[in-house]
Amino acid sequence: MRRVRVGAALATAVAEFARRTPAPATDAAAAHQLTAREVEIIGLLAHGLSNVEIADELFIETSTVKSHLGRAMAKIGVRDRLQTVVWAYRNGVAPR
Repeated sequence: MRRVRVGAALATAVAEFARRTPAPATDAAAAHQLTAREVEIIGLLAHGLSNVEIADELFIETSTVKSHLGRAMAKIGVRDRLQTVVWAYRNGVAPR
């Protein structure tokens, strides 16, 4: 239960941060390069799920989640999970 609460609190904090800062114009173009599965995985990540939890939710292997996430991060030009979540909120991939 604690993990869910922490994930929700983190998602709320990131959403507030993303709302307060404007999105760079170039990020919108990067969103069109993502596959539907990559968008889905980024959305679940933005909701505070771990790789294992995302894999369980989508009925795929954890290594597949890591592969999709790594390719998505390269496409959108971020270097870590936190930047990915911030990008998701700024670009409408994760609901605010």
